[in-house]
Amino acid sequence: MSKALEKYKEVLDISTDAEVARQVPKLTHGNIGDIKVGKRYLNANQCIFIAEIIGIDTKEALLELAIEKS
Repeated sequence: MSKALEKYKEVLDISTDAEVARQVPKLTHGNIGDIKVGKRYLNANQCIFIAEIIGIDTKEALLELAIEKS
């Protein structure tokens, strides 16, 4: 889902992870760093929030999240 975070930044013309953390519910700047290195994952609500904004199917996004977690 780190690709989705980067796409989110691109779609909303955001340059920093800190700004993403302020916008995505219950996400911190530190969480984003952990997501990028595979230590942590978005939760389902965050995944849906981002998917809706970047224009991808929420079911596909949740499936990708589940695959990453396994």
